[in-house]
Amino acid sequence: MSAVAAAGTSVAGFTAGAHAHGSSGSDPVGLDWEAEIPEIRGYPTLNELHHTAKAIRRGFPKRVELRTLGRSRGGQDMLMLSVGKGRNNALVLGGPHPNEPTGFLTALHLARLAAEHPDLAEGLDVTWHIVLCMDPDAMRLGQGWYGGPHTIRNYYGKFYRPAFRNQVEWTFPVEGGFDRPLPETRQLMAVIDELKPKLVYTLHSSDFTGFHFMMNRDVPELVSGVERAIAQRGLPFHAAPTDGEATPLGRGAFLLPKTFATTSGEQLVPGASSIQYAERHGALGILPETAMWHSPGFGNTRGSGHRYSTLAGRAADEVERDGEMLAEVVRRTSDRLPRHSPYSAAVTENLESIERSVRAYRRMASEPAYDREATVAERSDLLWMNHTLCLRPGGMLLQMLEGVSDDTRDIRRMRKELREWFVRRCAQMRRQFPGRAVDLRDLTALQLDVAFTAARCL
Repeated sequence: MSAVAAAGTSVAGFTAGAHAHGSSGSDPVGLDWEAEIPEIRGYPTLNELHHTAKAIRRGFPKRVELRTLGRSRGGQDMLMLSVGKGRNNALVLGGPHPNEPTGFLTALHLARLAAEHPDLAEGLDVTWHIVLCMDPDAMRLGQGWYGGPHTIRNYYGKFYRPAFRNQVEWTFPVEGGFDRPLPETRQLMAVIDELKPKLVYTLHSSDFTGFHFMMNRDVPELVSGVERAIAQRGLPFHAAPTDGEATPLGRGAFLLPKTFATTSGEQLVPGASSIQYAERHGALGILPETAMWHSPGFGNTRGSGHRYSTLAGRAADEVERDGEMLAEVVRRTSDRLPRHSPYSAAVTENLESIERSVRAYRRMASEPAYDREATVAERSDLLWMNHTLCLRPGGMLLQMLEGVSDDTRDIRRMRKELREWFVRRCAQMRRQFPGRAVDLRDLTALQLDVAFTAARCL
């Protein structure tokens, strides 16, 4: 830590000295690295991310290389740190989505720990190649809540996530299909083809779901390592991932689906993911979903006392009502909202997702297969999806309205009504998901634990 701290870095977790914090278990190389992760109070902004990466490079010039892969569409540098001299290339990708910032902490602490402790690189026969942020432009727009407070209202009130066609993570080419990768995606494709990595660890996370990791093949040692890493930190397992139909491999571990589709079977993303692209080189791929808020209901497989079909019908009614309200706000303000705003494309796509979800819920409400008792985990999934389907576009639309300079009575009224709806929705979500924000140090350590276990499996 000392070399990085001496460099004057400003990201929380890098200026304080390491302190004794209970380790959750033995490391693959026998090093108590977790005790060296200090308290973390916030997520880094893009400037802080780059500043800290450069400080790590200066602190360990013989062990760390810093490379600029290119620039984003908005002119931001895409940086990659390489640490160690092991035979196996391990590619770690931070920031696939701006609303999933845990990976930024993981990326920085992985680079720092591997630079300080050769056992975490050469000892595992790995060279760590760490792309700090896959989509720096999106990070710029979505980082408003990173410093806190880490509340539902602040998270959704400053929310940004691009439309799928503008997401770097989901625009890798598909053989015989999608072939319009974004410039940032092309840069990552070039790195993957150059390194031919044995491991690709794309650092996703989540908000209220339980804890689970998805992987592109069944590796028993990795599956058991995932279960241990989650359980030893007292975190709730997720009973079933929400992204597509994934096959369970063990507690907290699932096989990645070949395609990502909606509940109605429609293809959700335009192209392939980073992990799917790297499979051409035989890479082991891991996608973590580590929740920022503690919600044990997602791992509870007991009966909820509610019929699944009834819950689906209620969800359809609720989401349809709020979706129509949001669509009406867009219709009445479209001539005054910025036409080429990235928020606009994202809001439009989210409203289309609401329509698809309503159709899927109506189908589930009427099909005999869903006329059964839902588990607590299934009920939690439905409630979470209902809120996030509406709060994501609602939060982005509210940000757009609050930025409109036209202060007519009509705009003021709609802004006020939308803000009041938004506050009520956030409060309702807070009541239905009582709990606490997960310690950022625990989230970082969990993702690191799985990274080191995966490296041992290569």
